[in-house]
Amino acid sequence: MMPLWIALLLSVLHIASNKSDIHRNEVSMIRIGTRKSKLALIQTELVKTQILKYFPNEKIEIVHVVTHGDKVLDKPLGEIGGKGVFTKEIEEKLLDKTIDIAVHSAKDVPMELADGLCLGAVLLRDDNRDVILKRKETKKIGAGSIIGTSSLRREIQIKQISPDVTIKSLRGNVGTRIDKLKSGEYDAIILAAAGLKRLGLDNDTELDYIYPDEEKFISAAGQGILAIECRNGDLKDVMAVLDDRKARICLEAEREFLKCLDGSCNAPCGAHCTVDEHGFYFRGMYAYDGKTPKYAVINEKTDEQWEKISEPVNADNTDLKFAISLAKRLVDVLKSDAKNTDIKNENGNKKCCVNLKSDNGNTDKKDIDINTKKDELKKSFTGNKGMVSLVGAGPGKRDYLSIEALRCIKKADVIVYDALISPSILNEAKMDAELIYVGKRADTIYKKQPEINELLVNLALSGKYVVRLKGGDPFIFGRGGEEALALKKAGISYEIVSGISSSYSVPASAGIPVTHRGAASSVHIITGHEHPAKPSEALDFSVIAKEEGTLVFLMGLRSLGNICEKLIKNGKNGETPVAVISKGMTAKQRTVYGNLLTIKDEVRKNNIEAPAIIVVGDVVGVGKQICEWQSKNEKKVLSGKRILVTGSRNMADSLEKEFEQYGGETIAISLVETIPDYSDCDDIFNNLEKYSWFIFTSANGVNIFFDRLRNLRVDIRKLANARFAVVGTSTKKALEKYGLYADFIPSKFTSKILAEELSKELTDKDKILIVRGKQGKNFIEDKFSEMSVEFDKICIYETIQDERRADEVKRICPDVDYIVVTSGSGARALRDMAGCENDNIVAIGPVTKRDCEEAGLRVKLVAEEFDARGIVDVIVRDVEKQG
Repeated sequence: MMPLWIALLLSVLHIASNKSDIHRNEVSMIRIGTRKSKLALIQTELVKTQILKYFPNEKIEIVHVVTHGDKVLDKPLGEIGGKGVFTKEIEEKLLDKTIDIAVHSAKDVPMELADGLCLGAVLLRDDNRDVILKRKETKKIGAGSIIGTSSLRREIQIKQISPDVTIKSLRGNVGTRIDKLKSGEYDAIILAAAGLKRLGLDNDTELDYIYPDEEKFISAAGQGILAIECRNGDLKDVMAVLDDRKARICLEAEREFLKCLDGSCNAPCGAHCTVDEHGFYFRGMYAYDGKTPKYAVINEKTDEQWEKISEPVNADNTDLKFAISLAKRLVDVLKSDAKNTDIKNENGNKKCCVNLKSDNGNTDKKDIDINTKKDELKKSFTGNKGMVSLVGAGPGKRDYLSIEALRCIKKADVIVYDALISPSILNEAKMDAELIYVGKRADTIYKKQPEINELLVNLALSGKYVVRLKGGDPFIFGRGGEEALALKKAGISYEIVSGISSSYSVPASAGIPVTHRGAASSVHIITGHEHPAKPSEALDFSVIAKEEGTLVFLMGLRSLGNICEKLIKNGKNGETPVAVISKGMTAKQRTVYGNLLTIKDEVRKNNIEAPAIIVVGDVVGVGKQICEWQSKNEKKVLSGKRILVTGSRNMADSLEKEFEQYGGETIAISLVETIPDYSDCDDIFNNLEKYSWFIFTSANGVNIFFDRLRNLRVDIRKLANARFAVVGTSTKKALEKYGLYADFIPSKFTSKILAEELSKELTDKDKILIVRGKQGKNFIEDKFSEMSVEFDKICIYETIQDERRADEVKRICPDVDYIVVTSGSGARALRDMAGCENDNIVAIGPVTKRDCEEAGLRVKLVAEEFDARGIVDVIVRDVEKQG
């Protein structure tokens, strides 16, 4: 099928063919100003191709302009100034004659142009619709779903389809926005169909494309139209070739509609005008309060107007004046309290039309009567003011997290967590998720339960998706029931995501089966820490002591003496076996054995600490036999050791896999993270074939580089003649994931050694591209400059501190055996968040060691091989040395 941008171009050519009597005698340079995004460049190329078709001797230069809207990507459009954020700098260059014309998406053009400028040409309109994108594996958009858009108009209208979804700001170019959707940061996003089609991104097999009905989801004024801005009176012959009369009339009418409402491209209103042989059809939407939209339609047909519009040039602009008058009438209707502004069906009921685009591109229209089909509508697209998931994190280890729990964590806006979860789990949270600690220890309470209940309600009422993350299972002494009742009372949607309970998994990790044929046919889970409001002696030990099965007491270490005493007093044999398991499912897990008469002393002698689980019954003897066998046959060199990894998430994952085979427990608290930055890269991506060498200084750089390559749809065959140099084995492995193999690795894995050794391999003909992060040192650049080697560099990411983890790293540092630091930024982050008191730091190499010392940290070990494997080796040797 013919790509849509070609069809658009041919349509424009057809229109221009009717104007073939217009000739340009002057041969000169036309400089076209454009933003640097791929979409803007494609649109500019459309205009350039059209000009050269009719003026083949014309010289054309494309001038890139960076606008304020391109620079500020971390805020919604409304916060950075909704009017002209993508055009102000371009207009300045038009006025100072740096450029001659500018190509805009018409919806981005401000209502008032700068003095001396005009819209010289308006091109034939493309698809004006909005489209909702979601991943195919996302079966439905449900409660708590996150919808990405920075348009107030889109937000208002999507909330009419589903009043309860959570809206999250979405910025960046089209490719970046789709990447955010695919990564799980959003459940769905809303984009302009025209931009997707021009980029060739309208048929991604990983995505579903849902087109809302145009009657109830009205597009922005000018959406789907390209407009050319120029100086008054300039290039009249060129503009005449490009201008489409009907598109201009519709655009001017839509802009008049916005102007009457003092709007912009991000205003709470939408307008779409069409004109054909049947006349004008003009739809409008306006939300006067920024929340509640009103809709109106004017359908006007006059043969006289159609004849005038059909003329190539309408000298008195009667047609345009008529269209503008319709816009003003439409505004008057919407501003009034007229009752006929709702779209109604034949029964007089309000009707919402939802168009679902099928895989073959056809549209299946389903009319949904809101009065009678509200539930059906919500099944396909629904949510809440906010939602809370009560999630069980399992016992101690991240690996015991369920797939559903992980899904919730990855999409949460806020995670409210306690002390019993694995800190590594929080590494799965979004970078902009809020992390709130409400944990308890025996002597410390951060928040009381009623305060936690209130916190959950308030967060949800603010429109956020909240995950209440608990160790074990939320409904087994996890206060999940209390929280669910509080949410129900407040009218907040919630769900329960069960977790593996410590009541049976921790005993199992100590070899104790809570049920065992011949020893126990039942298990009883009992709290050792009761609600303070309960009357004294609420636990009936006269019943508990007579139970035949296994007794498991949670949160009962401080009450151990009292529990044993009451069980014996009520008839339990004092010789009944007892085990106390401390810090279960972690490297610091310890188990002591005894019976009801001796266990209290055993706990004291062995300095057993909370959290701990008490197991009472004959299964303890079975477990002791199993555990003794495990100790003899399965103990590994790092068993019992906890290693804190502070590097980026990618580095943490690599180290965790390496440590696992030696029995060590990795705690991943990423204090730093890499953020892609493509601000100065896209020009280079369009000219990759000119480089003979690519140098990557990190695995992060490799991954971000090739992600960008894919998003820009750059053919990887452009790299066919290139060679690749990497700084070490981690970077080498990252490159291999993309089917490419390093041609050069330095003898020592540092940028300085890479520069020194690679420079000996280069010739005068080589052109090098260095791909690195912003905070990296300039060893390679300095060496190449010294040797007059021709190179370019792109700083494709920056490293930032994740300050959300400060409290967590402070709590965990005293309880670990080693702290791994893999970069200078990681060293500085550790110092800033946890101070300089730790003396068990392991540096990935001498450069990082120096960075640590400059930050005031004391380094215990330095890896000899500067990668994940080297870190593991140096720690293993240190443990073996200690015996």
